[in-house]
Amino acid sequence: RQRIGFFLHIPLPPPTLLAAIPEHEWLMRCLFAYDLVGLQTRQDVQHFERYVCEEAGGQALGDGAFRAHGQRMVCRDFPIGIDVDG
Repeated sequence: RQRIGFFLHIPLPPPTLLAAIPEHEWLMRCLFAYDLVGLQTRQDVQHFERYVCEEAGGQALGDGAFRAHGQRMVCRDFPIGIDVDG
C-alpha cells in the first residue's frame, strides 16, 4: 500500500463554520482517505482537531494522529509562504 498526502492551500474554518458547509461530512470523510493532511497553520490543525472530535465523533490520538470514519491519519501544520520582496 502506497502512502499519500494532501496539502490544503487555504485556511480551514472553525468547526461551526465548517459544519455549515454543504457536504461537510463527505469532505472530511474524504480527507481521512489520506495518510497525511497538511494545513498551513497550527490554528488550522486545531480547527481540524475540534471538528474531528466534536462533529465527526472521532478522536485525537496524539502527535497529530486522528481516528474517525474507521480510518487513522495524521494532520500537521506545514507553514509556507513566498518572499514578496524577491
